[in-house]
Amino acid sequence: MKDRVHTFGRRDALRLGAGAVLLAGLDLGTAQARTDLHTDPDEADYVIIGSGPGGTPLAANLAAAGFTVLVLEAGPAEGDRRWYDVPVLSNFAVSEDTRIRWDFYVQHYSDLDYNATCSQWVTGRGVLYPRASALGGCTAHNATITMAADPADWAFIQRLTGDDGWNPETMWGHWERFLSWQPTEFGLVDIFKIDPQLGRIVASAVTEAQALPGGGDVRNQRSINDRAFVDAGTQGFFYPPQSTRHGKRHSMRERLLSARAAHPSRLIVRTGALAERVVLAPGPDGRRRAAPATTWPGSACPSRSTCPAWAATSRTGTRCRWSPSTRPSSCSRRAPSARPRWTRA
Repeated sequence: MKDRVHTFGRRDALRLGAGAVLLAGLDLGTAQARTDLHTDPDEADYVIIGSGPGGTPLAANLAAAGFTVLVLEAGPAEGDRRWYDVPVLSNFAVSEDTRIRWDFYVQHYSDLDYNATCSQWVTGRGVLYPRASALGGCTAHNATITMAADPADWAFIQRLTGDDGWNPETMWGHWERFLSWQPTEFGLVDIFKIDPQLGRIVASAVTEAQALPGGGDVRNQRSINDRAFVDAGTQGFFYPPQSTRHGKRHSMRERLLSARAAHPSRLIVRTGALAERVVLAPGPDGRRRAAPATTWPGSACPSRSTCPAWAATSRTGTRCRWSPSTRPSSCSRRAPSARPRWTRA
């Protein structure tokens, strides 16, 4: 289907980030970080690097199953709460919040000359792919649109990999489990009734959707995630569901903090911990165990602004030595310890 503004099928709807601007509650109150996330375990059953959509559910499920889990997040606990809470301000979180903003540039093609024909190409750098480094990963700055994937996409991956775990029926089960804890809302979808200009835009979008080949659905605007509509690949005019609760962003960060509150002795979250590599070394029983080499911002290391923690060696050969009860306070030019700190056999 040709991309058209305000009219979309399942794939095209993901491009309508601008719709989030119209469908969000505007609570501009600020809030400070409410939890000190820095505690120091000596060992953990599992270490998860990153607290985004991949790491957070895994950490929460493992902790609920009785395992001890350490989550390492390179970014802070949060950025600007106004930009975080309000989906309409997500563009500010992407472009202006330097506390969590990581700018990545990519090349879509191996042909550099062809890359340069892209309208988003930045000479000498590539195409900007903004990412967020904070609790929740990129769910801390996305437009909160939450839609089920096209079953055809899962079937394609199944054929490509030969792994039946990707079949659409199995993936729908995962989607339903995801929705069991991830709230979704439709925001201020009726605002067009009191805004004449917006009303005209919506009316034009509905008219365009009706003219789609085969006819577009314009009567079930809240049904884009219904199983029948997903399986049929129904196209038309739909409101995009958002990962919000009472108008505020509610996603991986809230999931992680909720799991931590439920299992405080088993789920440890460390922010400001950039994992540079994983060190494997023999444990007391002779079996190899893993110890992520991390850096801690603001340490006392004189040679760099961040210092590797827990017997890890930095690229300069300087390391910080600390115990589970203290933060890094001294550096030395010593070889790394062979004792891993993070995982049990």
